[in-house]
Amino acid sequence: MTATCSDCHLPKAFVPKMIRKAEAAREVWGHFTGIIDTPEKYAAHLPAMKAREIARLQANNSQECRDCHTVERMRPELQGKMAQRSHRPERMEGKSCIDCHAGIAHPGD
Repeated sequence: MTATCSDCHLPKAFVPKMIRKAEAAREVWGHFTGIIDTPEKYAAHLPAMKAREIARLQANNSQECRDCHTVERMRPELQGKMAQRSHRPERMEGKSCIDCHAGIAHPGD
């Protein structure tokens, strides 16, 4: 199964979903006002948009990640050796998924 944009960028819970939709109006407004209406303009604004999204995921402890990647699915025996090493509790203390996995769905951005 492949994640879609909304799987990572839209919370499942109703109130956070509505808040995120209101926040996303910024990108829609940017498109219609000509701020990000071309690939070049979009690329120029991408670092700021990415930083806002990473900050949002850090603030909510990567809830959208956790909606699919449950503790049950993260059991060590279900992970490869590299993931097991990376996900040791002492390496994960105080971190959210996005702290290590930023860019996983948008490589090169």
